[in-house]
Amino acid sequence: MSKLGSIITSAILLATLLLLIPSNLSVRGVGEAFTLSASPGWIAEGNAAGVNMVLSVSNAQFSPPTSYVFNWTITDPSGKLSSVTNTTLSTVSSWSEVANFPKSFAGSIQLVGTYHVNVAEILPAINASVARVQFQTGLTNAAVYNRTTVVSVTGSGYLPSDPVTMSLQVGDQYAPGFPLTKNATAMGIVSF
Repeated sequence: MSKLGSIITSAILLATLLLLIPSNLSVRGVGEAFTLSASPGWIAEGNAAGVNMVLSVSNAQFSPPTSYVFNWTITDPSGKLSSVTNTTLSTVSSWSEVANFPKSFAGSIQLVGTYHVNVAEILPAINASVARVQFQTGLTNAAVYNRTTVVSVTGSGYLPSDPVTMSLQVGDQYAPGFPLTKNATAMGIVSF
C-alpha cells in the first residue's frame, strides 16, 4: 500500500471511530475547585443581618447542564447543628452559591463564640467536605477597637423586659456610669 493509501485508510478509520462515540458525553474538567468565604468574619450576637457565606465553584461540569447539590451545616458554639440543602444548575464552568446564617437556616446567632461552617457535596459526586470556614460572634460589634472608638454591646435571648446589668471595670474600679442596667426589648434583645 502506498503512503497516500495508508493516510486515506487512517482518515477513514478515524472518521468511523468518531461516528461511534456517543454524543451525550459530559464535558468534565480535571476536577472542581471549591472556595468558601464568610462575611463579616465577626458579628454581634443577635445581629439580624447575619453572615453571608459564598461558595465559589470553578472548573464545574456544565455540558450538558449539571445539577449540583450542596448541604451546608453550621455548628454553633454549643455544638448544635443547623443545615440547609441548596441546588444549583451548572450551565457555565464557574459560578457561586450564597447562603446567609441565620436567614437560610433554622438557627440563630444567640451564642458568643466560633461558628463552624462545612459544605458537603451530594451531587454530582458525594464529598463529605468540599469547603470549610468559620466566623466569630461576640457581644460587641467588632473584635478590636481603637482607643477613642465607641463600643456597641448587644445581647439576645433574654425574656421580654428582663433587667440586664453591664459592668465595665479597669482593675477593681468601675468605669464612669457603670454598672448600668437596662430592660430587654419585647424581642429579648438588650443593647448598650
